[in-house]
Amino acid sequence: MSLTNILCFAMMNDSYKISICTVCMNRLYHLKETLLRNIEDNRDYANLEHVVLDYNSRDDMEAWAKAHLGEYIQSGRVKYYRTTEPESFNMAHSKNMVARLAEGEIICLTDADNFTGRNYAAYVDATFQERKDVFMTAIGARKTTNPTDVLGRVCCRKADLLAVKGFDESMRSYGFDDHDFANRLALLGRQRIVITDKRYLCAIPHSLGERIHHYSTKASLKEVYIHQLDPARTALLFLFAPDSYHFGIIRDNAAAAALRAANAANAAHAAIHGRPRKSAGYSDVNHRYEQSLTTPDWKQGTWKQTPSGLTLSPDPGSSIDPFRKITNDQMITEVLLLHSILRNRNRMVHNKRRKQAVIGQSAWGCGNVYRNFDYSTAIHLPPDA
Repeated sequence: MSLTNILCFAMMNDSYKISICTVCMNRLYHLKETLLRNIEDNRDYANLEHVVLDYNSRDDMEAWAKAHLGEYIQSGRVKYYRTTEPESFNMAHSKNMVARLAEGEIICLTDADNFTGRNYAAYVDATFQERKDVFMTAIGARKTTNPTDVLGRVCCRKADLLAVKGFDESMRSYGFDDHDFANRLALLGRQRIVITDKRYLCAIPHSLGERIHHYSTKASLKEVYIHQLDPARTALLFLFAPDSYHFGIIRDNAAAAALRAANAANAAHAAIHGRPRKSAGYSDVNHRYEQSLTTPDWKQGTWKQTPSGLTLSPDPGSSIDPFRKITNDQMITEVLLLHSILRNRNRMVHNKRRKQAVIGQSAWGCGNVYRNFDYSTAIHLPPDA
């Protein structure tokens, strides 16, 4: 739909009340670039609010907001909320919280490093005017071609978000919470509309480290150990403060398929010729994911440093002796990101296989917030919204 048609469509129909919702924790340097521009780019859509949740940011975000958002807050265009409770970032909880605070019929979640694009609200309105039973996302049902930085973009009816009980807060770290939410909206019977127009898919690029920097796993990580079991399997051991560990075995799916193909080919060759063949080629099997965790979740327990060495309880079933400590900062970041992604992806797959549109969480998006710098009275978001 052209921009002219979008604007004409909006003028000919009663527009939806839309809430563009943004959460920020210690990423003011991104919000400074995006928020004011997003407000300006959507100024022509009257029935709109920008809901900003300061998720206990410690980088002078509130001071910046007081200095630059005053006129928008006074007019009601911007609603500024702050919670002082979280010690670390939780994507699912923060999105649930800001969505519950929004007053619009249509909720548009937009990350702090994302630009909405000009007249994005009108584009969203036109989409929902044309189809009532839809949601909009940057994530495809089977294949995602949009950049990683914009995959958090999702628009849905607030009633639908409430119906599925929001984002799955068992996903406490980075990755796949948006995929899971989109899957569950589809299971609710809503049609997925994939945003492909590049005008609405711009974001500020950032590093892997920035993606996980403010999560609890990053803050509490003490050490990481690695051991290559075979060409297709790698064991990882994460030690967290004060005394917990996570252990798991990562399977390289392409390498595992190649080994299976080689073993099968060798067995067939041996059966025919009485000896195994000298070499085997690689498998051409395509895999949706490059790596998988061989268990539903990381094995967990406690660790203790003793005079005789590191002890784990319960024993994860693998000797610690051959493990080596990872000391390279970039590699630590990469395996910690993998730790987060694989855990959340397994949860997403669990929900999808069980066809769970509505997840069993009674307390989601809960907490206390303060509105527009007024700390005299907290707004309480209780369980079971």
